[in-house]
Amino acid sequence: MERLKGKIPDLVVSIMLLSIGVVGLVMAFDFPTKSGKWPIIVMSMLVFLMVLYLASFLYGLRPEAPSTDRPSEHGEASKIRIVFNIGIITFFIILAPYLGLFVTTALYLFAHMLFLGVRPVWLVAVCSLGSTAVIYGFFGHLLGVYLPGALLF
Repeated sequence: MERLKGKIPDLVVSIMLLSIGVVGLVMAFDFPTKSGKWPIIVMSMLVFLMVLYLASFLYGLRPEAPSTDRPSEHGEASKIRIVFNIGIITFFIILAPYLGLFVTTALYLFAHMLFLGVRPVWLVAVCSLGSTAVIYGFFGHLLGVYLPGALLF
């Protein structure tokens, strides 16, 4: 019990995540066969990883967290970047019902890659459209997940 002293919040969160994974896995088996594959895969991975995490946590295999005694290195610029990042995500959520998931995802990836400093712009556009096409093909066609449409797609 001495080993768990001060680590109770980690234990509670990991047990909660394991519970969410188990409940999600049970619920995923009620989905139609084709569209139920992805939730089953995700929830199975969550359960597996949380069991590994709990085992390493309980048997002391987890390394100690680094000390946080030094002053914060984050300044005003990092706060602005976080706010801008949240703004990009908010616009994605607001625009998705109107422009459709396909178009909004491409715009989101384009804006986010530009924000992160990826250059040249043509490469950002190609990667955004290519990633969106792969995501759309994977979920829409391979897994059979219904992707809602809107004004454009």
